[in-house]
Amino acid sequence: MTGAAGTPATRRRGRPAEADRRQQILLATQQLVHEQGWSTTSLRDIAARAGIAPGLLSYYFATKDDLLQAALADVDERVTRRWTTAMAGIDDPVERVRAGFQAAVGAFIEDPAMFHLFFDLLAAGRSNPQLQAAIREVVDNTVNLMAAEIEQVTDRLGIPLPNSSEVDLAGAVAAAFDGVLLHAAVRDVDPRPAFRALEQMVVSLVVDMQHSHGL
Repeated sequence: MTGAAGTPATRRRGRPAEADRRQQILLATQQLVHEQGWSTTSLRDIAARAGIAPGLLSYYFATKDDLLQAALADVDERVTRRWTTAMAGIDDPVERVRAGFQAAVGAFIEDPAMFHLFFDLLAAGRSNPQLQAAIREVVDNTVNLMAAEIEQVTDRLGIPLPNSSEVDLAGAVAAAFDGVLLHAAVRDVDPRPAFRALEQMVVSLVVDMQHSHGL
């Protein structure tokens, strides 16, 4: 009885450590991609950075592609959580847009590894259908979340979008956001001024909609 009763407790104790180790691997992957690029990062490099034996990686991720997809999904989940948390409890449409936008920008500014991982995966996905599908899933998720937020704002205002759909506008904003990051990397400049300009453009759209309907 003692052995049977002890087994579940042992497993319960092991789960947090296992989850922590998986997260440790994902963070090590993101850091190394940021420092040296995905193509030159080996599984042995990742294991060394994570502080685990190389053979243990296969317990968590069957292939290098699986690890890359998991690292991207982790970035997507963290940015989305930060974005939605920042907007929680804010009813004013303009302040809600500002809070969400600034939270998303802050996530990438504070952790540039997120940005490099995404664009390394974009390059790798050109010749890898599995990775390309993972990229599409993340982008579609972002656009759909933004479209739902835009619909929520227009519903609050009681105003339809002029000459576009929520999904089209969300896709345009997401593309502009990614473009700011890409241009900053290519030009080796601080992306924050461009992000401030983009934020003002998005906020101005909401303000113009309010003014045009006398709100």
